[in-house]
Amino acid sequence: MMNLLESSDDEDVINYIEHPGRVRRPRINCRRPNNFEIWDDHNFFVRYRLQKDTVRRVLNRITNITSQILQICKNASLRPEEMPLLTLRFYATGSFLNVVGDLNGVHKATASKIVRKVSDAIASLSSEYIRLPRTNEEIQEVMGGFYDIASFPRVIGTIDCTHLKIQSSGI
Repeated sequence: MMNLLESSDDEDVINYIEHPGRVRRPRINCRRPNNFEIWDDHNFFVRYRLQKDTVRRVLNRITNITSQILQICKNASLRPEEMPLLTLRFYATGSFLNVVGDLNGVHKATASKIVRKVSDAIASLSSEYIRLPRTNEEIQEVMGGFYDIASFPRVIGTIDCTHLKIQSSGI
C-alpha cells in the first residue's frame, strides 16, 4: 500500500512536513491613506464623530499605549496614529470587529486587541475629561440649567446628545 504522502501529487505536503517554515502565504502590505489628510473637517467628523484636533490631542496622550500595542501585534501592520482611528470608527459605526478590521486591512483578532488597548488607554484619561456634579448644590445648579435651556426635568448630564435613563442611586 502506497503512502499518500509519498505520491508525486503531494509534493507540497511533503515539502511542508519536511520543512514546515518554508511554505508561507505571501505577505500583503496594504497602502493606507492618511485619514487626517484625505478627509476635510466635516467628512472626518462624519466618519469618526470627533474633530481632528480632538483626535490628535487624544493620540498625543496615548502614544505610549499605541507603541505597546505595536509590540503585541505580530506584524505591526498599522501605524500608531491609525489605531485610535480604528477604535473610533468601531465606536462611531457600532459595526463588527471584522468589518472595522477589513476597512483597515487587519484581522479581526488584531482589531480586537487594538480596540481593547486603545479603549483602556482612553478610559484611563476619563478623570481629566468627565466630571459629574457631586454635591447637592452642584446637582441642583445643573438640573436648573437644563430645565432653563430646554425644560428637561431632573437632568444632571449628557453623553453625546443621547438620553439615558439612569436608576437613582438614592442621592
